[in-house]
Amino acid sequence: MQQLRWIVDRLQISWSLMASEGERDQVSQFMAEGDARAAIIEGGRIDNVIVVAQRGPDGRAEFVPYFAASWRRGYVAIGLWTGTGCRSWRDLTRLVGFVRDDLQYQGPVTVHEADDTRLRKYRTLFEALPEAA
Repeated sequence: MQQLRWIVDRLQISWSLMASEGERDQVSQFMAEGDARAAIIEGGRIDNVIVVAQRGPDGRAEFVPYFAASWRRGYVAIGLWTGTGCRSWRDLTRLVGFVRDDLQYQGPVTVHEADDTRLRKYRTLFEALPEAA
């Protein structure tokens, strides 16, 4: 998962939310699975799912889904219970089952390799970090 964080950092992507007064508040790049389930029960919905496939040295992929949800802005991943990192799946079929059954999302699920340049078009949903000095 360190490599996925590096890819996100390399693309200079940060998750932020525009406050009503025009101030920028940094928000968590993760959401808890329980929070997502509770929001869906209360009438919230998942609006879009983008899956990023990160390949390890052995060529096997780990899939990390990023969700656009009606109750928050931008894309977020499901956080781990330990609070460090995001949840990933090695089996794409199980991931799609989680998205469809547990999160009640029936729309398209787009899968991109981590180095796919088409991911850059989603930068409009994220705020770019300042370049490192």
